[in-house]
Amino acid sequence: MSPGATADGGARTFFCTAGGGLERILAEELHTKLGAQEVCQLSGKVLFRTSAGMDALRQLKSAERLFLLVRREAPVALPAHTCPVKAASLLQSRLLGDGRQWGDAAVTWSRLQGETESCGSNSQRGAGALRPQRKTDSSVEGRGRRTQQGEEVSADGRRSEEEEEGRSDGVNVEQKCGEKRKKGGDEKDGGGGRGGGIKRQKEQLTSPPPGVTTPPLGVTTPPPGVTFRVNCKLSGPLSRCLTSQDLSRVIGSGLCRLLGWKVELRSPQLEVSVYLSDDHSILGIPLTRLPLASRSYMRTTGLRATVAWALGSLARIQPGWCVLDPMCGVGTILLEAAQEHKDVHFLGVDIDDGQLQRANENVAFADLRERIHLMKGSCSGLPVCSCSVDAVVCDLPFGRKFNTKTNMADSLRCIVSEMERVLRPGGSLVLLLSPPMSCQLKKLQAGSGPSAQPPQDPGLQAGPGPSAQPPQDPGLQAGPGPSAQPPQDPGLQAGSGPSAQPPQDPGLQAGPGPSAQPPQDPGLQAGPLSTLRLQATHRVSLGAIDGLVHSYVKTKA
Repeated sequence: MSPGATADGGARTFFCTAGGGLERILAEELHTKLGAQEVCQLSGKVLFRTSAGMDALRQLKSAERLFLLVRREAPVALPAHTCPVKAASLLQSRLLGDGRQWGDAAVTWSRLQGETESCGSNSQRGAGALRPQRKTDSSVEGRGRRTQQGEEVSADGRRSEEEEEGRSDGVNVEQKCGEKRKKGGDEKDGGGGRGGGIKRQKEQLTSPPPGVTTPPLGVTTPPPGVTFRVNCKLSGPLSRCLTSQDLSRVIGSGLCRLLGWKVELRSPQLEVSVYLSDDHSILGIPLTRLPLASRSYMRTTGLRATVAWALGSLARIQPGWCVLDPMCGVGTILLEAAQEHKDVHFLGVDIDDGQLQRANENVAFADLRERIHLMKGSCSGLPVCSCSVDAVVCDLPFGRKFNTKTNMADSLRCIVSEMERVLRPGGSLVLLLSPPMSCQLKKLQAGSGPSAQPPQDPGLQAGPGPSAQPPQDPGLQAGPGPSAQPPQDPGLQAGSGPSAQPPQDPGLQAGPGPSAQPPQDPGLQAGPLSTLRLQATHRVSLGAIDGLVHSYVKTKA
């Protein structure tokens, strides 16, 4: 993949950040929706090349954030005992390159912002990457940004890996440093720091920022006087000898010297994001102020929207299907799937009145009441006919956030069996589970799950369960072994007479004699949940914990 961006309106190179485990799903979405080329999956990121416009790029559902790729370089390794001056020079030469590449990137970014303005869409609430903010105090601005970023996860304790890591970036540190410098400069101007800041903000808002002006085709000179700030994220050995703030300062001073841009920490026109790890060095410019994962059609959030969309994607929903979420909560999975699939009917069930109330509010807010129907019911006894739904998608509650009265581990067999009952043959089942629940479900399918009675030997097709007396050796066909009771005639095929403890001949096909324990159902020859065939298992990051996604297909009725 050739990094950089073209200024002629042709195919451009982008990258998206994604939650842990969603890279493959994001790559598939890029191929399907954008026809993207040169798709490259990295840990937490997917690089791609496309000529699609901003309107199509903003429709990506499994991505966290969208960037215009400026440079992609090999990992940077600083020699041991490198002095700070030499380290700064090495980083600038390796990461920044020549000014023409950055000039092309700035022009392409400006054109993409012009596309966003011409669309007139408010779905991202300010699509310009970093337009001047109407905040008059930098500390208030910082709190507002964190609130906006945390708004998506305030109702859910599970946060995606990208969002969790993004809170440790160097932007807030730089903002604090910038506040001190700004405060000192305002005091020198005569003590009118706050009033002067408001006046400057009003002057900036009277005209569009230079970075949003769409330049004519063929012009590759960056707009004059571009203001910017740098946001760095470090991982690996480099993070032990260099902080994000130090690297931001190095990259910022290099861009000022290379392009004549100006550093502005509070309300810059564009932001430069730098990702350095053991595997790659990536520099890009964000194309949206808010993450793509922020959903404008959802009032109350539950499961992370990107994960909810991924669950619906794995179900391979087709037009005309009926899709069920038997533990719908606030309806996040149903809303994400309904936004993607217009000709599908959705049904949500939950036992909690509060969750159903919030789900109803979300459905009404998204104006999807015609296609999403909610009802109260238990997941262990669904009010749905057998073999009546085409897909079941469910996030089974786990983690400290969910204080359910039902022990999910003990009820897992009953819950999944009920999903199996309502699912039609050939339908798909997608479950989000905790790692312990995933292991338990696999054991249940293998027929070795926990049970009140010990499992029966699958080789005994019609024999009884365990008895008080040890069973007779099935290899002895001519006569019984020693026993306190008279042996049973092996020639009796119709059954045996009454006996205190008769050993059962495994050759008897007509039925077992009396036993101390009731026999197991001989129909369960392949173990419980035998009609569900596992297709794939995906591990996804939910912030502090991981989840496992199981995809099944029902093979027979």
